[in-house]
Amino acid sequence: MAERHVLWAEEGGSVTVSRSNILKSAVLVAFFAFAAVSQAVAGGITNELDSLLSAAWRDGGACGVAVVDLDSGATAYTHDADLPLIPASNQKLLVMAAALEMLGPDFEFETQLGLRGADVIVFGDGDPATGDPKYAKKKGVKITDVFADWSRALIEASANSVPGDIVLDESIFDDRYIHPSWEKSDLQKWYAAPVGSLNFNNNCIEVTAWPVGKGGRAAWSVEPANTLVRMVNRTKSTAKGTPIIARPNGTFEYVLSGSCGKRSSLIPVTVPDPGLFFGDVLREELVRNGLTIGGGIRRERVRDEDGTIPPDVRIIARAKTPLADVLRRIGKNSHNLFAECLAKRLGFERMKRSGIGQPRGSWVTASAAIQSFFREIPVDTAGAVVADASGLSRDNRATARQMVSLLVYMHGHKSAELFAESLAVGGKDGSLRRRMKDAPGLVIGKTGTLRGVRALSGYIIVDGARRYAFSMIFNGIKGPSAPYKRIQDAVCKRLAKHAG
Repeated sequence: MAERHVLWAEEGGSVTVSRSNILKSAVLVAFFAFAAVSQAVAGGITNELDSLLSAAWRDGGACGVAVVDLDSGATAYTHDADLPLIPASNQKLLVMAAALEMLGPDFEFETQLGLRGADVIVFGDGDPATGDPKYAKKKGVKITDVFADWSRALIEASANSVPGDIVLDESIFDDRYIHPSWEKSDLQKWYAAPVGSLNFNNNCIEVTAWPVGKGGRAAWSVEPANTLVRMVNRTKSTAKGTPIIARPNGTFEYVLSGSCGKRSSLIPVTVPDPGLFFGDVLREELVRNGLTIGGGIRRERVRDEDGTIPPDVRIIARAKTPLADVLRRIGKNSHNLFAECLAKRLGFERMKRSGIGQPRGSWVTASAAIQSFFREIPVDTAGAVVADASGLSRDNRATARQMVSLLVYMHGHKSAELFAESLAVGGKDGSLRRRMKDAPGLVIGKTGTLRGVRALSGYIIVDGARRYAFSMIFNGIKGPSAPYKRIQDAVCKRLAKHAG
């Protein structure tokens, strides 16, 4: 049964973000023009798009399409634009836009390290980027460098010893790490990693295996170093083959099996408990950097009722990640963990601003925050379902018109450039890097892929300017997806030609 999402009651406009009357009026005018103008036909564009898209609804498939001319605000094309469909990762556009509206472009995730008595306390903030290999590589650091920095701060503050425990305060989020509608077959895969207020290395381990002799067990190593993983080695060293790794759900036991013919880095596998994993890797790094830890790892809510840090805790170190960096991982790389952490952070923020005791980020409060933003824009949310933020859930629903309305709104937003820069660029980067290579830069947008689903929403760029906002959501696809991607690409090229 799908999880029920209950919207929190508005309280005194506590989540409203101020904007100039001019911008608000412009957005409203564009919205009503979008809703009122039906199928504006210019140069035969409607017939041409009908012809290009006809294969998308052939064989019983569903196809929702909407296109808006950003210069005039008029609808340029629609087909079943109000049909609620599974949007896949196009769902990420909602949380990206809501975050820029509610948190602002200067927001930073901030994980804090503090001392209270004999204990060291880590305050989670939902940061998904801690230890993220791609993000660390971009910054030119190792994934554990943040813990090396914390080691130096602790040595300076406590003379090489922590007599008490490592205390994890994860109270900013709930303790439901896995969305109930995610498919069980996905839960070991990196793209369905559990969502915590403390996250490290995308909440995955990475195993390397290599053959030893002939016929014996392969050797293996795990990154990052930790004491939680229990490896069951059923491999066999052979001349050929790559082993596989699997984890029974809910455990830190991993089964390595199959033939191993060469040194192989295996696909990352999720951990069952992100907070415990974070704490264990932290402890190992503190010890490796010369600290003595007298106690163990335990969980405790240390924050005050309103979510603030009490005055008896001395903060000695902070790790920050700018919202802009998180948005790029979501928009360009379609990173699910980043989207879910950002959504839960919105849920926490909305509860905190509303004055609700013990605010917590959850999928319920995240849904409430995103739908509240939708109503504020305004966008007609009829038929929309916000189950998760990544689009991994098949319970999500959105229409092409809703997606385009969102894109039109963000086109006129004060953070319009940051929003646009966070999207993948056709033929150049992100999830669109291999598409439309013959017309690089023609599209900036967000892809969406699930079994039977292909979606693409974004902007058509002509002469360096955003000319069209568009959304194409295909459901019920049978067979390979490549033909449907080609349809989407052809529509984009035709729109660009028409705008030119």
